[in-house]
Amino acid sequence: MNRRARLWCAVALMVVVPVLTACGSSAPPTTTTTAPAPTTTLSPSEAAALQPLLLTTADFPAGWREDAQANAADTAGIPSCLADLVAVHGATDRADVVFIGPGEVPAAVIQTVASWSPRAATRSVAVLRSDFYACNGRTIAVGKVDTGVRIRSIPNPATGGRGFTAQMVLTAGKSRSYLDVFYAVVDGHATFVGWQAESPSTVEFLQLTAAALAKL
Repeated sequence: MNRRARLWCAVALMVVVPVLTACGSSAPPTTTTTAPAPTTTLSPSEAAALQPLLLTTADFPAGWREDAQANAADTAGIPSCLADLVAVHGATDRADVVFIGPGEVPAAVIQTVASWSPRAATRSVAVLRSDFYACNGRTIAVGKVDTGVRIRSIPNPATGGRGFTAQMVLTAGKSRSYLDVFYAVVDGHATFVGWQAESPSTVEFLQLTAAALAKL
């Protein structure tokens, strides 16, 4: 599996068994539909508004790099409970970026920034949170391995009450992996950050989300 495929198998809830070479899902149809990929072709005015809101490698520790491959943020095949959040489903315009950490089994980060009408942006918090929590308690089939999904909240007052932060815990046998998610809204802009890693620690993740929020 190449690094890009491995990254998106991770974000698609399939990182628990790294030796697998294919992704699949046995979740009920209501959780396996997919949302459109984030918009990556922006007009000059849209790009001017959204690109400055994206994280850069300067926001990461040494060794992290941007994944410059085309469609690195594609959400095809990801269960909708996660894909809708990654793509900030329903927003007017979107821009995204993917980063890969150093090491043999690198952490990975995806960020999507989006613009809404101010009132719609506020409503999106409850809608996307509800969509995401629909994965809670589900079992996703990874090849022949059943992967359990549990979601727990991460206390984070930095969202200012207009967002949410949570950790998705993926379990297959004795193996565990973690996907931390952050979504926050400021006026008509929103930012999503997803952090996939093998550790349950959220220290670095929350430092990064603070940087993302400060850009809105």
